[in-house]
Amino acid sequence: MAHAHIRLISDDEEAARVTDTRLLRAWTRKEAVAKGMGVGLGIPLPSLPVRPECDGPLVVRVPPGRRPGVWRVDDLRCPLPGAERTTAALATPLRY
Repeated sequence: MAHAHIRLISDDEEAARVTDTRLLRAWTRKEAVAKGMGVGLGIPLPSLPVRPECDGPLVVRVPPGRRPGVWRVDDLRCPLPGAERTTAALATPLRY
């Protein structure tokens, strides 16, 4: 059975030494924006600059041609015991 390969991070993110924690942060942030846009994995994930090395919230600018083009992404924390390593994100479109 062949496995699909999804390129998740950009060259800049790779250069920032993406650790396991940062990889999960990158994935959840990118997924939140893509789902918020209603395109799922239909957008090239490396094109979403989510800066996994930085704590949120952050502003993500989607490549031209996509609407809305600017999103606020918040990292969510799970308050349950034992869920300290749980990673989640919420993307909200910004209006200018």
